[in-house]
Amino acid sequence: DQRGVPDLVTRHFLSLLDLTPDDLHRCLERAVRFRAARRARTPVPEATALTGRQVGLLFEKPSLRTRVTFTIGIRELGGDFVDIPSDVM
Repeated sequence: DQRGVPDLVTRHFLSLLDLTPDDLHRCLERAVRFRAARRARTPVPEATALTGRQVGLLFEKPSLRTRVTFTIGIRELGGDFVDIPSDVM
């Protein structure tokens, strides 16, 4: 169930090495469309990809910028997040 995103397959993403060059190209193209739509305040069908889903955020190193960026991205895609403390690793 990809909620309106037919060309994506559910996979775990841990590193850029997990993506093929075509995958990376599609991700970057999609990011450009999202950014343009956000600036124009127009809806994007994929913007509901995380509706009703929970995402766990676990960062090995503290990084406020990374944490905030992921938090905003998850919420803009309709999801919610759980911030897992780094001391559970």
